[in-house]
Amino acid sequence: MHQHPLEAYANGWLVHGTKDETDPLKVPVLTKQHGRVLLDDEGGWTPCAQ
Repeated sequence: MHQHPLEAYANGWLVHGTKDETDPLKVPVLTKQHGRVLLDDEGGWTPCAQ
């Protein structure tokens, strides 16, 4: 991730921690098994249309 930060940010594997408007619950994460998903704060996920 740290060797390819642009790819990591684009796929939701890294999230900017200093931006107030960035809510990790709203950043889609690319997974191999389920495609793009939104993670929740209880360890779950939901499919993402993006």
